[in-house]
Amino acid sequence: MNCMLNNDILTTLVVFVCHIAWIANCVKIILLVIWMSKDH
Repeated sequence: MNCMLNNDILTTLVVFVCHIAWIANCVKIILLVIWMSKDH
């Protein structure tokens, strides 16, 4: 039970970190597109 709970917390943490990384990547792409369109 304790091992299962610990594993569940770890999985949640991994998913959370992956979501943050994905959002940060999207923001980076959006900023790059804005910067490119401003340049032209």
